Amino acid sequence: MGELTLRYGLPFNILHGKMTQTAHGVFGQLWVHVVASDEQLNNILADLKHSDIEGEVIKHG
Repeated sequence: MGELTLRYGLPFNILHGKMTQTAHGVFGQLWVHVVASDEQLNNILADLKHSDIEGEVIKHG
């Protein structure tokens, strides 16, 4: 989140998080709130996907 905050200049608010270490790596969920334009949101999701992190938008707009 820190890297995304610096890259986009947007505050990311962590609402909930749970991470577990497994034999295959880290697995978990992180719920965040961010106010972003459509373009910024698409770029953020692309950055996450590039890092093998799955992202889902629950509500936008």
